[in-house]
Amino acid sequence: MSDTETSKDLADCVERGAAFHHAGLASEHRTIVEDAFRDRLLKMISATPTLAAGVNTPARRVIVRDWRRFDPTAGGMSPLDVLEVHQMMGRAGRPGLDPYGEAVLLANSHDEREELFERYVWGDPEPVRSKLAAEPALRTHVLATIASGFARTREGLLEFMQATLYASQSTEGSRLESVTDDVLEYLESNDFIEREGGAATAGLEAATGSASGSESESEPRSESGTDAFVSAAELTDESADGTDTNSTADGTTVDLTATSLGHTVSRLYLDPMTAAEIVHGLESAEDRPTALGLYQLISRTPDMYELYLRSGEDETFGELFYKRETELLGDAPSEYEDARFEDWLASLKTGKLLEDWADERDEDRLTDEYKIGPGDLRGKVDTAEWLLGAAESLANEIGSEWTVAVREARARVEHGVSEELLELVSVRGVGRKRARQLYDVGIEGPADLRTADKGVVLAVLKGAKTAENILENAGREDPSMDGVEPRTDLEGVEVTTNRGGSRATSSGNDGADESDDDQASLGDF
Repeated sequence: MSDTETSKDLADCVERGAAFHHAGLASEHRTIVEDAFRDRLLKMISATPTLAAGVNTPARRVIVRDWRRFDPTAGGMSPLDVLEVHQMMGRAGRPGLDPYGEAVLLANSHDEREELFERYVWGDPEPVRSKLAAEPALRTHVLATIASGFARTREGLLEFMQATLYASQSTEGSRLESVTDDVLEYLESNDFIEREGGAATAGLEAATGSASGSESESEPRSESGTDAFVSAAELTDESADGTDTNSTADGTTVDLTATSLGHTVSRLYLDPMTAAEIVHGLESAEDRPTALGLYQLISRTPDMYELYLRSGEDETFGELFYKRETELLGDAPSEYEDARFEDWLASLKTGKLLEDWADERDEDRLTDEYKIGPGDLRGKVDTAEWLLGAAESLANEIGSEWTVAVREARARVEHGVSEELLELVSVRGVGRKRARQLYDVGIEGPADLRTADKGVVLAVLKGAKTAENILENAGREDPSMDGVEPRTDLEGVEVTTNRGGSRATSSGNDGADESDDDQASLGDF
């Protein structure tokens, strides 16, 4: 899957029947390890709590060696949650798969043994607490509830919310109602929902004392002069003067309906704040957005965990900001707004990581330079691909002229390639490393693969079966490599050896070898 030191270490372990599993591995690595353990090809896995829940890895024996981990909020080592340890132990003796299982906690002393018994054997797991009132979750669920037609009124929405786990646990009866109103106001102000029906006008006039009486009843206006619907505050069960603002005098109910944009956001299962940030960024672009501009845009959304700035990096990325400020989309905060500006730079750092990956920077160099694991890089790439796919749908929805730019940026980050390799990586079996090697010998797309000298293809791909599969996937009529010898002399073939955009011509293999050494390979094979 990759040529990193971590990948090689994992291969060495697997060769001996063991493996390790943690969040720093690429997702493909974790899947291979899990599948091999379930198939009993691996005898043991040494893992962090990544295997504690959500992954079906039945085992005969689970050994919990370390029951403390560093907690920055506590300023030191803290015990693992009882529930987490029980989840780890739950991998052993799975019903229907094993007649029994063993779970072992390791104690270093008699006193520690007693503590482990009290805490994890006799102790009760922590209670499960609802996170529904957290605004990111509530924004998503409220929009989905309205878009699905499950709730059509504020009253119906609150009735649904009162039946949730959060409502049953909350001691603040008005908290959920207050937060829900805030979310409704946010969704309306960003054109994700509309409040429509006869009560919109009547409710507005009741709340404002007909302040807009000079306007026609069919065209209510807010103080700013824009079209107005009833605000979240005005849609309480009763207004200050006791007027029921949830219906008109004739009983017409105020409907909550999702706009076309709201339906798109709900279907994509995006945090509406993420969608609003993307839409605003695309609408602010006067020129065709660059890859960095789009990568930084999605990196500052709530759905992307951005890299944090290390000591001294505020200067580094501050300089990058001033150098490439015109490429960034949306409104940058002032450098005097310390917290917001630092967050902007952190998203710029994340966007730069994605740009470096799409510029074919070597995986090992990236993980070393940004001080992250291969799994962290893969996670950022996967999230970026998802968010840019969503951004393309949003661009289509709002009629943006930058849809193609978004699509190209998504394809580049998905495959980790420069623009000129996009055609090649569209061929199944051709990843970023193989694409660059083929491009460097003059094969620039599927059409070239259908007509290229088979000896050249075989020399680049270094395997007859691999070459046959790729030629077949490219649509070559006769992909067979029977009797074909790899070309050993590629003299006279133009070879691209410089990544910075300049091109050089090589009269031999040196350029291709140099290119091969400089290639990352995450997700290549």
